[in-house]
Amino acid sequence: MTPLQITMMIHYHAINEPYAMRQPEHANSPAVREQTQDLADAGLIEPSTRSDSGWRSTAKGQAYIEALCNLPLPVCKWVVPCSTF
Repeated sequence: MTPLQITMMIHYHAINEPYAMRQPEHANSPAVREQTQDLADAGLIEPSTRSDSGWRSTAKGQAYIEALCNLPLPVCKWVVPCSTF
């Protein structure tokens, strides 16, 4: 999943307005259209007439957002690099 797709998933899950509404050049870009279609094809979002954004997260999309929220933060771990002796 791309950073843009993650951003869009969070938006469609939490915000009831069109994605990038205040950035029309971004919202209407080929990249956003393609990523939106990819999210829909993956079953993570679906068209919605109840949402001002026109899209909403599906049950699968909601499960994905929950998984993102439950990811632990990375930790630093010391390791000895491989070397040839």
